Amino acid sequence: MWSPGGGCRRSLNLHFSPKKGSSGWSWVWGWGASVASGREREAEAAVGGGGRVPCIAMAPVLVVLLLSLCGAQAAMDSCYEPATGRAQRCMPEFCNAAFGRTVLASHVCGSPGPEEFCLQTGVTGVTKSCHLCDAHDSHNASLLNDFHSEEEPTWWQSPSMLHGIQFPNSVNLTLHLGE
Repeated sequence: MWSPGGGCRRSLNLHFSPKKGSSGWSWVWGWGASVASGREREAEAAVGGGGRVPCIAMAPVLVVLLLSLCGAQAAMDSCYEPATGRAQRCMPEFCNAAFGRTVLASHVCGSPGPEEFCLQTGVTGVTKSCHLCDAHDSHNASLLNDFHSEEEPTWWQSPSMLHGIQFPNSVNLTLHLGE
């Protein structure tokens, strides 16, 4: 509501409280707008305008506020059982923090020279599929967090212990998260 020479009274009220008779929390909000009379405008002009702005200027603020409130309400509701209002475990959306990050391995199959590694499959591991890895196809650590594809599977391969080699007896994998 805006009139020439007048303005819109700003009145935005937000209150965060439990909603009676239902589950969870709710945002109670109100937006008030009114046009001032001539006498009110004169009195407020004498003290610096009294906080009046054209209502149309407040529209973007209101839109942003409403969108953020909708998201906040949805996020909060997922932490409560709809029927009883009791708290429940919240499950945030999955985010792979390691995807595309640098991973370093202290040891990799095929380094320093070619070696055989075998994949054991089946319940008892009696079925083996053996392959050769070398410096050109070493299944390096960057394959730990690459894009998963059924058509072209990738993985990181540690040095093989197939031939009784016990050194190294540990491998360090370092993931830099950029923090």
